[in-house]
Amino acid sequence: MIYCGELKNQGILYHTFYDKYSKQLRFYLNGQEVDNDYLYKTYNKTKNCLRGYGRLTTLILSLSIITAAIGVTALDEDISISDIFNSDSGIITIDVQEENELTGEELYNELISRNPDLTEYLEMTKDIVIKYGPYMKQSELLRTIGDLEIIPTSNREEMEAGNALAFYTKDENKIYIDSNINVEYLKKTCLYHEILHYYSQSGLYDFNSYSDGYDGYALNEGMTEMLNADFNDDEMYTYHQEAAYVGALCEIVGPEVFEQAYFGNNIDYLTYALAQYADEDTALALIKNIDIAKDSYDSFVYYDNDEDYYNFVLANENAWAIISNMYDNKYNRDIVGDRLMMAYMSATTLDDYCGLDLEGDSILVDVIVNKHYFNDTNNDFVIVDYNVKNSDGIQGKSLTIEDSERYVNNNNQIKKNKL
Repeated sequence: MIYCGELKNQGILYHTFYDKYSKQLRFYLNGQEVDNDYLYKTYNKTKNCLRGYGRLTTLILSLSIITAAIGVTALDEDISISDIFNSDSGIITIDVQEENELTGEELYNELISRNPDLTEYLEMTKDIVIKYGPYMKQSELLRTIGDLEIIPTSNREEMEAGNALAFYTKDENKIYIDSNINVEYLKKTCLYHEILHYYSQSGLYDFNSYSDGYDGYALNEGMTEMLNADFNDDEMYTYHQEAAYVGALCEIVGPEVFEQAYFGNNIDYLTYALAQYADEDTALALIKNIDIAKDSYDSFVYYDNDEDYYNFVLANENAWAIISNMYDNKYNRDIVGDRLMMAYMSATTLDDYCGLDLEGDSILVDVIVNKHYFNDTNNDFVIVDYNVKNSDGIQGKSLTIEDSERYVNNNNQIKKNKL
């Protein structure tokens, strides 16, 4: 028999069942058999079950000789599971049904109606809701939108955001923005960024996994700023290194994975996608090293500490060693011959891997790779903007990578991968 659990805040969890056919069970989801390769078997200590990934088409499966645990996590409260049974044939059928799902347009209109005071800001981000509304945690947004506030303040302690110009706090459901910002486009891009944090309900940031050594904070900020650029500003004002990692990984797992994981607040789905080109431990190590690189670089800039810079370099080397192997596993070619990926490496490491114009004592201080993944923009070429610092000060330069010239052989003048 199957012993069913109850509806939880984060989804529906079905407990254990005993079945003498457990080693032969076949699983059907919405009428289609689920392939074993599709089931991602990762133990979740906090829920004492295994978890699957994706928005609707996911299961949790742990087969042993006599027991199995089935559950569905990371689903909105509007999701229900029905018609669960087992039979002598060893077949379990699970029909997943979504009740009262809103289209992006319907969700947008409902958000406006529940907090008309924010109409100006919600209109600003309408394209995001229209496109990604079906991925969002709709019940949570509808529950909280009425209380969402945008608060201008000059009190840095109230913002609790260090040097940030704006900050969204999920606990308070408030967006604080520095009231001293007097440049309109800067105010707009800051608000857009923070509203994205609200829509994504923390996106790729997993508060519960910090004790495991990673939390996805860096990729979350990079993804947020890339969306900001794609739908709002057409350029990124911050988080350039973090965004470069997102761009590099989009080349491996695809932008759709990031879209679904980000707006579904499900970094586990991203982990699963990355693990298809390595393994789970390696995917987690990649996320952890990207986080360490961000934290170390931020600390180095603030404190000018040699140890922080060393940690930044080491974490980047570890991350790119993993990305290089993933790239090779997917494309069966050396990442060094891909000028776009080398530009992303330059952006994250602040070292020249893609043939930038550095003369004499020039050093890189910033690299921005402008490729649009999320807003159907023409990508026949990519512009790499970068700033160099030398005795004359800081100079802005750019490099264009035509799509037809993206791939080169490893004997050209591009700097070799040192990893």
